[in-house]
Amino acid sequence: MEELTGILKETFSLKEENDISEAHPRFSKYKNEGRAKEVQRQRREEYKQRQLERRFNYLQILRGLKTEIGGEIKNDFNADSMDDTDSIASNDTTKEALELKKKKRGHKRNYLMFSEWMVDIPENFENEWVMKLCPEGKRQLVVAANGLTNVYAKSGFRINQFASYLPGGCKSNRDSLTILDCILDTKKNIFYVLDLISWDSTDFSSSEFEFRHYWLVSRFDENPIFGQKTKKNPYPFVPLSIYPCTKEGITKGINEEISFKLDGLLFYSKSVFYESGQNPFVGWLLPWMLPDCFGIEIPEKYKENDEKKEVKEFILDYNQTHDFTGSAKKEKHPVEK
Repeated sequence: MEELTGILKETFSLKEENDISEAHPRFSKYKNEGRAKEVQRQRREEYKQRQLERRFNYLQILRGLKTEIGGEIKNDFNADSMDDTDSIASNDTTKEALELKKKKRGHKRNYLMFSEWMVDIPENFENEWVMKLCPEGKRQLVVAANGLTNVYAKSGFRINQFASYLPGGCKSNRDSLTILDCILDTKKNIFYVLDLISWDSTDFSSSEFEFRHYWLVSRFDENPIFGQKTKKNPYPFVPLSIYPCTKEGITKGINEEISFKLDGLLFYSKSVFYESGQNPFVGWLLPWMLPDCFGIEIPEKYKENDEKKEVKEFILDYNQTHDFTGSAKKEKHPVEK
């Protein structure tokens, strides 16, 4: 179990045995190493406390979502998502008018959970974290309620509506609420499920990630029809697999034969709750970064680095370009796409 930690220690010259809470050693010449370590440790501890405090608030938001969507569905979807004129002039930019437009067009904010660049190695990484292969596509929130399945872009606007076999997503099962965090493969019209927020009116946002994944996969194993394309289920839903964050696990994942084009790698703490916004317990790397960060060999097809930069330079330039300094501010977060 310590093999990956050993590689990291040897590659990056970590000072203490199992001291993997250090700031990423490739960044040490850009930051005070001791201070970065302390800041990182405090940031994760503070987040744990905030996570406990916010559980109740997020649960209250989810409880009100089904009722709110029920009111929206009474309106014609094409009208409220495409018509900007209605009773409001399209150039009216007052705060009240903008808020009314958002309400009329099915606007949702602050539901999705986003990652951070993994520029440091968390404690107990091998035992307490897992990895997902993330396909190229559009990050979207899928909400099945009141007999219809609504899809929201990361900007918060509803962009699609259809029937599905998800609990709450069709007329025969209209009384349930299901909320999934997904990536839409726009070429194949497949929703790849990243995470589970609510299933059949049961809230899972305050459950640990490992349990959310187990529950989600179990439901799909019991109901393979969720992954089938039919007239009543025009978009298949497919849960993404997880891999242990050992050298063997990451190597197995990156060499897996997959049916989609790989965009990047997501790393989840097994114990993280689902909370909207940027989360330090969800990490993100591009495939070509694995050899530099973990000393892992990758297939030739993933070695392409268009910008020809080292990992540290690429991430620092990215953060500066996108004003990405600790919260999701710009439109292109590492895993927002």
